[in-house]
Amino acid sequence: CFAGCTKKPSDFRNANFGMSVSEVTKKENVDFVYASDNLLFYTTTMNAEDSEIYYYFVDGKLSEAECKFIIDGRTIDENIARFERMTAYLTSLYGEPVNPDFNRWLTEDEEQKLDRPALLIYNQFLEYYLEWQTETAHISLLLNYKDAQINYVYAAEAIAQE
Repeated sequence: CFAGCTKKPSDFRNANFGMSVSEVTKKENVDFVYASDNLLFYTTTMNAEDSEIYYYFVDGKLSEAECKFIIDGRTIDENIARFERMTAYLTSLYGEPVNPDFNRWLTEDEEQKLDRPALLIYNQFLEYYLEWQTETAHISLLLNYKDAQINYVYAAEAIAQE
């Protein structure tokens, strides 16, 4: 890239949608776990967070990817702080999120909305959710409590190109 130009960030980590399994494999330099025709699975540390990385392929081309952050007994409050750090990181890559209000309410009861965020997430009244959009990718960051576990996921999905 020449001086003054802005380099487009990769769609997910160092990979771009449409890449083959072998192209994505060459871009990753983390701990390999498993591969098949439609999946690559790695473990790594991403943004100082232990995580599992999944790449999904359709017709041999990368179409989705996700990073599931390892919870390891952290509290919801600790995960809220992690969510805020990852939000800053993703914003530095992709610009401002398309939905700056990250609260996604799962209840209509205004009285229940008055509790502190960690309890609201634990009681499944609230989840934190942000989205970014590029020309080629829809990117999301989610923190919620579902099925008796905390879920903290960074994901990207290819946007259909015409």
